[in-house]
Amino acid sequence: MTPLLEVDDLTIRFDQNNQSIYALQDFEMSLYPGEIVGLIGESGSGKSALASAVARLLPKEGHIEKGSILFEGSNLLRHSPKKMQRIYGRKLSMIFQDPMSALSPTLKIKTQLTEIFRRHSRITKDHALFKAAQLLRDVGIIDAELRLEQYPHELSGGLRQRVLIAIAAALKPKLIIADEPTASLDSTNAASVRTLLYTLCRRFGSSLILISHDLRFVSGICDRLYVLYAGKLVESGPASEIFTHPAHPYTRGLIDSIPSLSQDRSKPLRAIPGTIHLQKDPFKQCPFFERCSYGMQICKYSVPPLEAIAKDHRCACHLYAPGAEKRLRDFKESDKEDLAQT
Repeated sequence: MTPLLEVDDLTIRFDQNNQSIYALQDFEMSLYPGEIVGLIGESGSGKSALASAVARLLPKEGHIEKGSILFEGSNLLRHSPKKMQRIYGRKLSMIFQDPMSALSPTLKIKTQLTEIFRRHSRITKDHALFKAAQLLRDVGIIDAELRLEQYPHELSGGLRQRVLIAIAAALKPKLIIADEPTASLDSTNAASVRTLLYTLCRRFGSSLILISHDLRFVSGICDRLYVLYAGKLVESGPASEIFTHPAHPYTRGLIDSIPSLSQDRSKPLRAIPGTIHLQKDPFKQCPFFERCSYGMQICKYSVPPLEAIAKDHRCACHLYAPGAEKRLRDFKESDKEDLAQT
């Protein structure tokens, strides 16, 4: 099957205040028709920069230093703004993480929702209003006619997010990008939004890129996962494989930090020490070296390549390089046992 989206060797930097910050380095991914893919990582991992680049919504400070983004075989980076306007909404759409800032506070919901129908198809205002009401019902808003007459500030956070989802799914695009769609929602609303996204994508046959820092949110919904750290892809593969057999120390740390009902509440949660640092230069060492409990001397002087460790499962870690088993003697016995289990 031919990929719907292919990102190859993409590097993004932001120039501001006489300095450059690398948001993404040498990133690659693929997405197939009807597939749901998750982008996972802490804040500062480069997830939103990638989403903005795919949608051609990078701010003026953002620059694509190299790479390509192929959508249906055509490089989006070479499209004019006018051509992107024809693609955006009809073939590609985006759900932003803050529904209050994404929706215009001065326009009624009906104006913002009918605009996409009238821009991309020649239908009457009444027909567009009818389709807008039906779409609100599709995303779980029962009193659709009432909500159409309201302004965004009159809706709850959960309802505003559903309106954004309705706008993104209005024309049944081939690709939807959801950038932290539940960041401002409570756990109950987050769960219902997750179910809604899954249902709509399966119903319309749309592919979905789901961006989140919360592994619980993407579990059970994504077909494949891409784990990013400080702008570098450190692990990718089938979601079920990564959840059951995480390879990279960063991925393991993310999974270990998830609280569960079965754990001993008298013990503190396992956390990844330190924080992500802004990267002013291309990496010359493993990006996770300073926070990694398995760090070796080679990690300090060499960027690990992204290599296959199992079928469709890739990891960028020197632990899986040829001869890595000899380096395990530098670790504690407990670390050896932990590695052997995975």
